[in-house]
Amino acid sequence: MAIIPNKQLSLFTTKTETRFQTFPISSLGPNEVVIRNIVVESNPKDWKAPHWIPNYSGVEWNDVTGYVVKVGYGVTEYEPGGERIAAFTRMGAWPVSRKVLSC
Repeated sequence: MAIIPNKQLSLFTTKTETRFQTFPISSLGPNEVVIRNIVVESNPKDWKAPHWIPNYSGVEWNDVTGYVVKVGYGVTEYEPGGERIAAFTRMGAWPVSRKVLSC
């Protein structure tokens, strides 16, 4: 069983600044998975969104690749223990995602 940290370091962006910030990892809910990130990717939308969306703030790098380490109630298509996965998390919200939590 993988040890899941209780916080993560993320790149947080607003219209006026981008900074690394530590966030708590919320408890796992139904239909959610925890991914141990191996690769995260920044795309043009990551640096453009703060300029396009009024009052935008959010965590960049929504494209993730890694390993499933824990699944919530109702998840049947993935199993913890090293299954590889690629995902896109929900943009512009905290927690980073209500469908995919990353650690």
